[in-house]
Amino acid sequence: MPRGLASFLAMPFVGFLVGKIDPRKLLGAGLLFSATAMYRLSHLSLDVGFWNFWWPLMLQGAALGLVFVPLTTVTNDPIPKEQMGNATSIFNLMRNIGASIGISMVETLQFRNQQTHINALAKNINPANLQARQMIDGLRGAFIANGADAATATKRAYAAVWGMVQRQAAMLSYNDVFLFLAMMFLAMFPFILLMRRPKAGAGAVMAH
Repeated sequence: MPRGLASFLAMPFVGFLVGKIDPRKLLGAGLLFSATAMYRLSHLSLDVGFWNFWWPLMLQGAALGLVFVPLTTVTNDPIPKEQMGNATSIFNLMRNIGASIGISMVETLQFRNQQTHINALAKNINPANLQARQMIDGLRGAFIANGADAATATKRAYAAVWGMVQRQAAMLSYNDVFLFLAMMFLAMFPFILLMRRPKAGAGAVMAH
């Protein structure tokens, strides 16, 4: 909800600014805000609260307005009016293809990093690790105190620790993905320099 709300509020305001400010500057601000939001999200932990998500998502929502409206304007500005329908169709097609490729890349990165973190964390769950042994013994004692026999309590203790490992690995992998996205947004900055400034007085062009 925070991201959608911020985007809803930002887009009309950005549409007003596009006719008064170089859209490339607005696009640069949107990329910077997006990178900042992703960087903030890359430092979360399993103990995060509601507000740890709220502000980065609000910033990202505002950034969406700062990216999509100017990008659409800059892209369609040199297109003749009689070709605008074809241009917007191609623009939307490429945007959808890019989104599909991006989602696939992010999902693959998240899955692979989660497996890497699981392997790294699982190495520390062994009898030679004092902290791991104390945690397992404590969990086993708690299960026995609740009526489980020794064998069942041991299985449940290891299962509980394994669940902790999986949750922590998932959190770390999402942090990796958010950091990757932050770097990708920053990497887009040089491409803004390759864009031509729209004609004076060009307003926002909305792609459908």
